[in-house]
Amino acid sequence: MKQFWAKHKIKLLAGIAILAVLAAAFYLGGSDPDAKGWSVSKTGGSDSPAVQEIVIDKPVAPDISVLQPVQQKEDPSQPALPLPETITEPTVIELPPSAQEQTTSKPSASEDVQQTPSEQPEALQPELPTPASETPDVSAEQTQSEPMQAPTCTISIRCTTILEHMDEVNEGTREIIPADGWILYPVEVTFTEGESLFDVLQRTLQERMIHLEFSFTPGTGAAYIEGIGNLYEFDCGSLSGWLYCVNGWFPNYGCSSYLLSDGDRIEWQYTCDLGYDVGGGGVSQ
Repeated sequence: MKQFWAKHKIKLLAGIAILAVLAAAFYLGGSDPDAKGWSVSKTGGSDSPAVQEIVIDKPVAPDISVLQPVQQKEDPSQPALPLPETITEPTVIELPPSAQEQTTSKPSASEDVQQTPSEQPEALQPELPTPASETPDVSAEQTQSEPMQAPTCTISIRCTTILEHMDEVNEGTREIIPADGWILYPVEVTFTEGESLFDVLQRTLQERMIHLEFSFTPGTGAAYIEGIGNLYEFDCGSLSGWLYCVNGWFPNYGCSSYLLSDGDRIEWQYTCDLGYDVGGGGVSQ
């Protein structure tokens, strides 16, 4: 017995404690149903067995007024919040025509920012390089649009020196000499490459119907000018005749051997002193 008590002493004491607590609760709570919050009514006569009726009280509906929000009293020390204003339609203001034109003509800042690269000024747009295959040939265009101009030269014919030797001129020749000594005033004519001075002289006088007489030297084929405008060599003495100069220079060969260059200035002059009176003394042409 002692061994059993020593072994199960704790369990037994715990059980006794639980029973004591239950007994105390039962005793304090009582066995009367009314004490447990139930309403019991007895019906029936003295002869009928007692029947107990258990009535469970229905829950009472809460007071709605209690649930309503409590209105807070206004504190005069705090400013009252402004009430929302009534939305009204915007007032349309009509501008004068001049102001409307200025408003419509001036772009807004957003439009300036939203401009595409194609709408920007040309000064801000970078220039794209032209592909090599599409580069226009300027020289070819100029050749097609502007034809090559033919070379030109200036030619003139005068016998001004003979005016100082009129007493030596033959009687029949005096009447054909111009009063100022000019048979052909300076004129610009065109020629083709490879033409000689003689070719240009012959064509120019023929177009203007001016007399020209010449001869060719046998063997060389060089042309020799004998007379222009019916004024011949030896008409003013044995040292008279026709000489030519180009750009102020008197060549020592015939005019048919001189090939022209663009811009040459040709002068035919009549000499009465073997060229010394015109600046080409001693030259044989």
